[in-house]
Amino acid sequence: MAASRRSSQQQSLPSPPRNTSLSLTPPGSPSAPVGAANSAPAGAEQDQNGDADVSLASPDLPAPALSSSSSTSSTTTTTGGGSSSSGGGSGGSSPDSGNTSPGGGSCGTSGAFRELFEACRNGDVSRVKRLVDSVNVNAKDMAGRKSTPLHFAAGFGRKDVVEHLLQTGANVHARDDGGLIPLHNACSFGHAEVVSLLLCQGADPNARDNWNYTPLHEAAIKGKIDVCIVLLQHGADPNIRNTDGKSALDLADPSSKAVLTGEYKKDELLEAARSGNEEKLMALLTPLNVNCHASDGRKSTSQKMLSTPLHLAAGYNRVRIVQLLLQHGADVHAKDKGGLVPLHNACSYGHYEVTELLLKHGACVNAMDLWQFTPLHEAASKTAWRCAPCC
Repeated sequence: MAASRRSSQQQSLPSPPRNTSLSLTPPGSPSAPVGAANSAPAGAEQDQNGDADVSLASPDLPAPALSSSSSTSSTTTTTGGGSSSSGGGSGGSSPDSGNTSPGGGSCGTSGAFRELFEACRNGDVSRVKRLVDSVNVNAKDMAGRKSTPLHFAAGFGRKDVVEHLLQTGANVHARDDGGLIPLHNACSFGHAEVVSLLLCQGADPNARDNWNYTPLHEAAIKGKIDVCIVLLQHGADPNIRNTDGKSALDLADPSSKAVLTGEYKKDELLEAARSGNEEKLMALLTPLNVNCHASDGRKSTSQKMLSTPLHLAAGYNRVRIVQLLLQHGADVHAKDKGGLVPLHNACSYGHYEVTELLLKHGACVNAMDLWQFTPLHEAASKTAWRCAPCC
């Protein structure tokens, strides 16, 4: 039987596993900067058992051994805040994961290298700019988990540092000892802006670590709702299973389950489509909810009719919203409780431009509702003469 994600990590990596209660500073490590306790990543809250995270470097996992190359002491910095007894977040899903440098080179963590890792971890962008170059930007922390500077910066949500590292040539696909890329780290600790930045620079939303955990697993397990939404918007596959056969939904924190079922703030999404609130719509829209139906039994007509966002946008003549919904996979053939498609709604109220958009995207001109009414029936009965030629 294959070793579990946690036990494998414990056996093969130089750093201790997650969920160890003791937290010590490795010999030779630079002293913690003033106010370091306030610089922990967003994920550094108490776990479900109430154990407070105590490591300055990582809420969940061992800090890198930022010791000199002559030091014989191994890293013992760990925390009590694990997300799951089975390795619920990635075995290396901490700000202190790492990877190899270009060309297979490596480095210890003495001198300038140690200072670079510290600067990335602490968000000291001016010091990073002074220290980093195209040669060491992908260097790895051999004393810890072989973290790259980008792993550190991403895990701690240091957006400015991440931007500079990427401009200098940091590899978004770099992997640490656990097979994690920097995106895993940013997702695990809820840094949505950094996640967006990495994805825009080509990071793979479906990258798998050594245990087949994806960034979406990381975000879902930790209840990072905003990150789950961003990942889904960039093509994350919620059906990928880890080596234990578990999907992100299977392992998700209760707070993030609704995102993965398309139910998260569904009423707000529908209202944004109806009212034409583009900003709100785009903040909530994912492939899992673009075709959601309003819940039955509510007071409003649209909810009683089980309308989709496209039904509402079409009926209320929200041209821009209709365009966005179509671009993001809205179904022009979706039917509400009465069997109407969005084209029925647009034609019924004489919304000519919306009607054209729907037809260009394949809406059926002869679609029938439960009473065999077509869009042409709707247009003709409402004297919506402008729609009639299209229908």
